[in-house]
Order: sequence, then structure tokens, then C-alpha cells
Amino acid sequence: MQNLITNAVKFTNSGGFIKTSLEKDKDYVIIKVSDTGIGIDEEEKLHLFEKFTPIRKRGTAGESTNGIGLYIVKKLVEMHNGIISVESEKNKGTTFIIKLKKADL
Repeated sequence: MQNLITNAVKFTNSGGFIKTSLEKDKDYVIIKVSDTGIGIDEEEKLHLFEKFTPIRKRGTAGESTNGIGLYIVKKLVEMHNGIISVESEKNKGTTFIIKLKKADL
């Protein structure tokens, strides 16, 4: 969560919005991190979760990136039998969606 929220802050211009939400359905707990930032184009989405991805954008305040954060997020989500996906539109924002299977208690 920290990486997703940090990225939302990094890639959202001053005056933009960041929203987190927690939902549930029959089988999953669904966590969303959304922003009104710079967005991610379709080609970039293909490589977003790769280790040391070649997608290396500077943040809106010039912050650098290492290209490994989203890879680690994906691996952690998968270790919990979850799924991560992204919805984004260039210059309109991004939403990361994490679905974690509900525990049988």
C-alpha cells in the first residue's frame, strides 16, 4: 500500500486528488488506490510490473524512480493469492486494484 500511495503522490500534480478505498464482494476484499495524476499509456502498462522496468518516469516534482516498486507490490500480492491490475488514462489518472481472496474463518 505504501508504494502505491507514494506513487500516486509522486505522479499527481499539486491540486490533484488521491483516493483509497476498501470494498468487498462475495469472494474478495478489494483495495483501490486512485489518483488524478499523469496516467499511464497502454504501452507502458505492458511493462509496469516487470522487475527493473524500462518505464522510468520522473515524478511531477522531478522525483526519480528505481523501476522495482510495482514488481515488489505484485509479488507480495501474489504471495497472498491475490491479483493486482491497473486502469489508467494518460493525463487523467490511474487506479490500482488489488483483489485478495477472503479467508475462510
